[in-house]
Amino acid sequence: MAVVVQLSDPHVWRRGEYLYGELDTAASLEAAVRRVNALPQPPDLVLVTGDLINDGTMHEYGHVIDLLDKLDAPWRALVGNHDNAVNAAQALAADGHLLDPAGYDWAQPCSGVIDLADVRIVGLNTARPELLNSGLLDDRDLLAAARAFADRPDATKVIALHHPPVAVGLAAMDAMRLAPESAARLGDVVRNEGVAAVWCGHLHRATVTLWNGAVVTSCPSTSHAIASDLRPAAPLTVSDESPGFLVHRFADGQLSSHVVVVGEFKSVIVDPNR
Repeated sequence: MAVVVQLSDPHVWRRGEYLYGELDTAASLEAAVRRVNALPQPPDLVLVTGDLINDGTMHEYGHVIDLLDKLDAPWRALVGNHDNAVNAAQALAADGHLLDPAGYDWAQPCSGVIDLADVRIVGLNTARPELLNSGLLDDRDLLAAARAFADRPDATKVIALHHPPVAVGLAAMDAMRLAPESAARLGDVVRNEGVAAVWCGHLHRATVTLWNGAVVTSCPSTSHAIASDLRPAAPLTVSDESPGFLVHRFADGQLSSHVVVVGEFKSVIVDPNR
């Protein structure tokens, strides 16, 4: 069995300051880290799918590293549209927190491969500064991903990236997803290589979509949520819903994903026969 916790979109900001004047994103991430450390089944890995920080500064990276280093499990990260890939590489690569290229010829510095038991996770960097908020993949990304999966034909195959390749009905966020041409070509890889799951961030809430034979899940943010407004012209609205994360469990050839809400809750063990 293998267990992976997925955190996403912490948007850690300057120490002692609130994002948008309202949101203590550092405190929210601290609470999420405590919740992860308290899980009854400790994860083998924590994967952060982008937007570790809000403005891409080295100061922010120092802050988020301090917070994530409180995790009991090892952690790795991909970049998102709010990250700065150069600063992320400088801040994170020395300690191995960026996904390791593992000998593959990646186009970007923040991509790589993780092997856990019978699972192969391929991380892709979809962030491009020139696109501001949307995502993109190029030929080398797609070819390297296909080759990485071809090298482990019997593995359960997972792609991790920041930008979702699908529209989910959140109008403002759908306009900032992975570029349609990139998504179509990634879909070819997913279908041809038998990818089981695609893990995304960016949407700041949990969604599930069946796409090219794979289950696409987006992870709730450890910071703020994007309001669940499915009107076609809904404005981009931030909500202070409880933070959360995903727990992915691989066992007996199956993958299950669980949403965990961060907060203080009562629990009691009950007898199922009563």
